[in-house]
Amino acid sequence: MASFNVEINPKPNKHGFHTVFVRITVARKLKRFKTSVAIPLEHFNAKGKYGRWVRTINPRQAKLNHQIDEFIQQLKLRVEKIEEKGLPVLVEMNKPYINEGVTTVKMHLDSVLEEMKVEKAYIYYNGAKSMFSRFQNFVGDNTPLNVIDTDHIQRFKIHLISTKISNVTINNILKRIHAAFISAVRSNLIERDPFRAHDTLPELPSKKQRLNDEQIQKLEELELRTDKKINWPYHTRNMYLFSYYNAGIRVADLMQLRHGNITSDGRLEYEMSKTGHQKSIALNKKAKDILAIYSNPDAKPTDYLFPVLDNTAEYAKYLTYADKKKMGFHLRELLQTAISGKTSQINNNLKVLSAQIGLDKSITFHTARHSFADKARRSMKKSDKITMYDIKNALGHKSILTTERYMNSFDKESLDEAMSDIFE
Repeated sequence: MASFNVEINPKPNKHGFHTVFVRITVARKLKRFKTSVAIPLEHFNAKGKYGRWVRTINPRQAKLNHQIDEFIQQLKLRVEKIEEKGLPVLVEMNKPYINEGVTTVKMHLDSVLEEMKVEKAYIYYNGAKSMFSRFQNFVGDNTPLNVIDTDHIQRFKIHLISTKISNVTINNILKRIHAAFISAVRSNLIERDPFRAHDTLPELPSKKQRLNDEQIQKLEELELRTDKKINWPYHTRNMYLFSYYNAGIRVADLMQLRHGNITSDGRLEYEMSKTGHQKSIALNKKAKDILAIYSNPDAKPTDYLFPVLDNTAEYAKYLTYADKKKMGFHLRELLQTAISGKTSQINNNLKVLSAQIGLDKSITFHTARHSFADKARRSMKKSDKITMYDIKNALGHKSILTTERYMNSFDKESLDEAMSDIFE
């Protein structure tokens, strides 16, 4: 005969709260099961009667006691089924459990991820997987989906805030999880949206790091060894500058450029891997000088332009945005893993280059895009021929609003320039 008792972990978690456990005892052997409830130690009533484990000094005591009670009832139901089969209770309780007829948080989120494997890019899928894992770890994998309420969401938000990640990141995590619950509502797995009382956190404009004209020149003039076939500092500098001179090509797009993307009339034409947007850019002299380094008369049009990705890899056979959409999940995973690994390698080399040109803070590859945007902004102020729409098209944004928000991060310098002009 199994007995059930409620206990609290005497050791606090990293947030200073103590987790409530349910202890099952069978034939003097015991096992503890972690609930999703964590409270200050003084709020726990070790001698409290059934349903009164959390003291009334806790403003959420009724809801928390109800959660513990529901958890106990689930455990009791599971124990009864094991006993009916004549199996050892605690041994079976150690095994993963799926409550038939009940959709758990893990079951639903796993189902959403499976759909993403088909519908979304691998990087989107991988990001969602990480976000879902945070939520599952907080509420518990086997928690029934239909018990998640506004209180769970609010406590999860507070938990995320306590981890010191940015409000932008927190909002993105909650947005992705909310989308999964919207699909649950549409599928009639739950009756009400637990995010209905959720408000997004305020987001401060991010300060986009970039290089000014003088720093770009220092990077151009930096003397680097060129005697090695795979000379990462040298290639990193060249790729960074090529991105800068071509409207801030994203690192994933730059890695996937082919020799065939350079036209006979001196243009760079490619599809942005993020959106499929077609880009056609007239190459300037400095961009052409970089291309001359990688010119190879024996190269096939389908060979990668820069020596980063493997021409013989299976994913290399997929050339266009439409082709890549047809790639199987495994190939998309291989391609993204290769891109992520090489991006880290490039950014590590940019740290070295940052120090060599005297920067007080290391740069990442994405700052080439910011540097171009800032250069375009400054040029727009000097010439009526350059408009915000031109910058929008150069960056490949779908909306002018996106470009305007992007440029807002440079407002401080823009205001400084305006004030200087006013009082001159």
